[in-house]
Amino acid sequence: MRVAVTGGTGFIGRHLVEALAATGHEVRVLTRGVNTGSESLKDNPSIELIEAPITNAPSIVRAIKDCEAVFHCVGINREQGDQTFLGVHVEGTRHLLSAFRQTGLKRLIMVSFLRARQMLDSPYHVTKWKSEEMIREAGLDYTIFKPGVVFGEGDQFITHLKKTILSFPFFGLVGMKSHPISPVYVGDLAKAMVDVLSDSSTFGKTYPYVGPERFTLKELVELVADKINIRPTTIPLPVFAHRLAALIMESTMKEPLLTTSQVTMLSESLSDVEPEADPLPQNLQAVTRLAEKLT
Repeated sequence: MRVAVTGGTGFIGRHLVEALAATGHEVRVLTRGVNTGSESLKDNPSIELIEAPITNAPSIVRAIKDCEAVFHCVGINREQGDQTFLGVHVEGTRHLLSAFRQTGLKRLIMVSFLRARQMLDSPYHVTKWKSEEMIREAGLDYTIFKPGVVFGEGDQFITHLKKTILSFPFFGLVGMKSHPISPVYVGDLAKAMVDVLSDSSTFGKTYPYVGPERFTLKELVELVADKINIRPTTIPLPVFAHRLAALIMESTMKEPLLTTSQVTMLSESLSDVEPEADPLPQNLQAVTRLAEKLT
């Protein structure tokens, strides 16, 4: 099957593209520029990189017109220049849905976020939720996956956790109260997304997607630290202190260790979906434990 992927050069998108190609699909990756893809994608004959920014509706039409399905994985966790939450998550989805109407395409599989919902203090959550709602109202054969913390090669969460542990003798826990986190392996998520491609029983469904384990942030820090033979002191700090630190990092670092949207994520449960979603079928559930992939 020929399929298209938005956000296919990002962390989740890249793993998905490779999983699709490995199972025999022809994959067209929509990019902001022809040179933005990773070398591993460029060297695969089953993968085509095509310049079709999510902000440009006509280019999206040209890119997907002969495809049978689209995986919508584009997303950002902080705003930079013209890359805003509203522009990427909402307007980008609007452009994609316009292209669906023009081409008559019906099958759409989207990656959102576990806790995306209408909440006034997080543009990330609000815009992700808005894009979900737009897709649900578009009359398509859609499936939406809502992962929480996703880990694997090239991730940000575990990578930045390691950098923080290596850089400071203490680790500030987000908030004075602990919340559960269920990290999910990116390979499990990619496989599940490939598996639902032609499964009509998943049409019109919104699935939470989390890993098989529940940790507190303190337990996660200790697990990661143990792998690199460090024993940091963990200290609970108020959420506002982390927001301030994230704002400073975002304004001074090219790759901030923490963003304001991530502070919001870590200040609540990353094991439980809100609002409620459809129950995830047993055959799609994640099975990989975090320790199996930590190095």
